[in-house]
Amino acid sequence: MPQTELHQFDSLVLKPVKLHHEIRFRKYAGNGRAGHVFKIRMDKEDYALKMFKFDNPALNATKFKGTKRKAFYDPFYIECRANGALIERGWNGQILPSCYGWTEIPHDVELQVASRFGIQSFLWDRPENVEHQQIRGILYEWVDGRPLTQIRMTSDIANQARKLLKALHDVGILHGGVAASNFLVEESNQKVHLIDLSASITHPHISISQEELKKRQQKERLELEVGFSCLSANPINQGVCVADFSGFDVESLNNSFADVPLIKHLWAPPQPTYWQPAPP
Repeated sequence: MPQTELHQFDSLVLKPVKLHHEIRFRKYAGNGRAGHVFKIRMDKEDYALKMFKFDNPALNATKFKGTKRKAFYDPFYIECRANGALIERGWNGQILPSCYGWTEIPHDVELQVASRFGIQSFLWDRPENVEHQQIRGILYEWVDGRPLTQIRMTSDIANQARKLLKALHDVGILHGGVAASNFLVEESNQKVHLIDLSASITHPHISISQEELKKRQQKERLELEVGFSCLSANPINQGVCVADFSGFDVESLNNSFADVPLIKHLWAPPQPTYWQPAPP
């Protein structure tokens, strides 16, 4: 049941930006189902370059097609649209790191990534019918921060995270992937940043009403509180009861969520990977 016209839905797409020829990859910064993030150096400035996997119908079968498929299954399109909304509504750089636009990744840059980080062509899920299509990416301000699982929690950090999520909701966006890894804390000043909009829902949406969006946002705020309670079990928070930072009855919240095991997984310290070994 469509909630908005197609031209309205496409009106918030992020604008393109060109990468300069000389890009230096400084380090691998993270990964998820949507793709990989790198710290890059360009024009004497550091940036975060998020390179997205393709939405491959052969790997993700659904009856949805066209714009509706993009709205639910293409993380690049979803994240572009959310960033476009933040820019249009005057919130760029205030909730998430500043976004500078989307870009197509030159073939030689893709080869650099394969050579240096071992991310070969087949790992981008490129469909056979677009085998020559370039990988797409989004360019962000670089934030030198650590996820919530790698820092000792304080009430100030928890409150900053709450305010960021509420601000995102107030702009009309559901984050869709609230997890410890999607909040970065700068060690120098303890400033918190929300990241990763690849699973977000931005209003107006082609299928989800504003009423339904608000219901999901309320649930997402409660999930954040359950996540905080999970951080109490993290060894780095020994002696700190993170649940005390919440105004909710966390035990009741735990009992009311059928997906608590999933929430606990999203708020547990991540396992080391080939690209990201265990932190020091």
